[in-house]
Amino acid sequence: MSTKKTTTPKTVTTVTNKFVKAVLAELNKTEQQKQQESVEEFVESAVIDCTTQIALQETSELPRAEMKVRKAENDLVKAKKALVKARFSTSSSFDSYLSNREYALDQMEEAEQVLRDAKQAVSNVKAQIATLKDVLADFS
Repeated sequence: MSTKKTTTPKTVTTVTNKFVKAVLAELNKTEQQKQQESVEEFVESAVIDCTTQIALQETSELPRAEMKVRKAENDLVKAKKALVKARFSTSSSFDSYLSNREYALDQMEEAEQVLRDAKQAVSNVKAQIATLKDVLADFS
């Protein structure tokens, strides 16, 4: 007589581990769902970045550029006054008079160029802000 041990098969239990569930859920996603999640993550990040850039431009770069315009305007006023002074002053010689006058004229022309550049910088910052706002609108 032989005695056989009968073994009962163990039942497979379902795994309830969160990690396993997450992996299995990811495997069950379609390519479209994966792409949609990727696009949504990009848009969320881009909106934050774009909003940050707009805030930096509006609160830092634009006021700084506008202050440079004000300084350039003040410098131009000073340069114009210096030119008037050079035009209607006497000097030790005619050559010295011409030299002083030319120097004052050069300073005024340089101040005018600095002012033009400063105004262009303000325009550039405003254009950049407008572009960023358009980009932000595209994400909405």
